[in-house]
Amino acid sequence: VSGCGEIMKAALIHDPRLFDLMDSDGPRLVERNFENDPVADEIIKRSVDTMLECIGPDLWEEALLRPMDFGHSFSRTLETDNTFYLRHGEAVAIDACMSSLIAEQKGLLTKAEADRVLDVYRRLGLPCSLKGVTAETYKRATRDIIVHRDGLLRAPLPKGIGHCAYEDSFSDEELDGAFARLEQFMEEHPETCWDRSWSFTTDDSKKGTRLDGL
Repeated sequence: VSGCGEIMKAALIHDPRLFDLMDSDGPRLVERNFENDPVADEIIKRSVDTMLECIGPDLWEEALLRPMDFGHSFSRTLETDNTFYLRHGEAVAIDACMSSLIAEQKGLLTKAEADRVLDVYRRLGLPCSLKGVTAETYKRATRDIIVHRDGLLRAPLPKGIGHCAYEDSFSDEELDGAFARLEQFMEEHPETCWDRSWSFTTDDSKKGTRLDGL
């Protein structure tokens, strides 16, 4: 799941062909653990190439607009909230899903493109969100990451599938609209909303703050 989350991040923000491959072959390859298959080899190569193309020219991260920051606007808050023990790739997957729906709210993705993203997530078995997460969680995460990024959001969003645009604000109305859209999808496909029992650790002794606590 973590690996697929990172692949989808690369596909959504940089490589439309990679997204097409995950759409057509991803569910089959998940069953095979991406082993011994030429399409799996192409997917992995394209994912690595995306990282090299996006990060290679700026290894010291001197640029403030970085496409590989996609999936990192909300995931930092989700990962550090210890009511649900997320692997990094799982948190990135959830972030990229919500961010894609925000892109739809902003007119960067069409409804058909956003529907396609949600459908690929469902068929790959990726989480779209977590029980306990609300629109308020994403508003809090937005405030947190603006502080972390020195006062500007600088959020990469997909502009069409496989291309990148940057936004310096998410309005409460956009976050509410994106989350309402996500909730509707998860009501129809409840398996896409994870709960804590699906995490890689469910040690109740490690419970902490609520995901929706402000």
